[in-house]
Amino acid sequence: MTISAVTAGNDFIQADRGDFDAQIARYRRVCEIIPRTGTDIIRSDGGWNRGDKVPQDQWDGMMLEGFQRCAEFLERLNVRVALDNHGVSTNDGDWQLSLIERVGSGRVGVNLDTMNYRWFGHSLQKIDHFYEIIAPHTFHTHMKDGTGSRSEYKGAALGEGEIHLEKVLECLRQAGYDGAFTAEYEGPEAEGGVGYEKCYHWLTEHVG
Repeated sequence: MTISAVTAGNDFIQADRGDFDAQIARYRRVCEIIPRTGTDIIRSDGGWNRGDKVPQDQWDGMMLEGFQRCAEFLERLNVRVALDNHGVSTNDGDWQLSLIERVGSGRVGVNLDTMNYRWFGHSLQKIDHFYEIIAPHTFHTHMKDGTGSRSEYKGAALGEGEIHLEKVLECLRQAGYDGAFTAEYEGPEAEGGVGYEKCYHWLTEHVG
């Protein structure tokens, strides 16, 4: 088995400054470990605002500072950040691109989760736009399918939902993506690995 990425488990949306600094220190420790796993990718979150203690208009500044500070040691540790469009703080491709540009490091990119934009509530047309602008900055993928948003969301095997997966592959190929294609399955056929087997066959057929 090959490890394609290691998750950071980070949370840069913190009401307490000491907790924020502790998140940076922890992130660095994870980055120091990652090269020993055979990959250089740290799959990262933005933040979770646990307890609803931080006003939303402060989220962007906190996440920007967090990744700017982490960028200072990425080159030295030979690690690349793959920011996931996950939850409610980072689930917008335009914002992700803005963050990447403002951090200004070639070692900060994305983990493209193909379903999460839809879960958040974006239209399929808007999501296709996200794929186009995010593909050149993609370091890792979570290939995922399903239908609906929030409480209406239902996971599905690759090719059985509403996500334009062929569009994803087209954008990534045009961008020269050469990273991992990993399946994430959240549908009803989890028992016995049935859903993941379907995803595997889809990836084999469409990616190789």
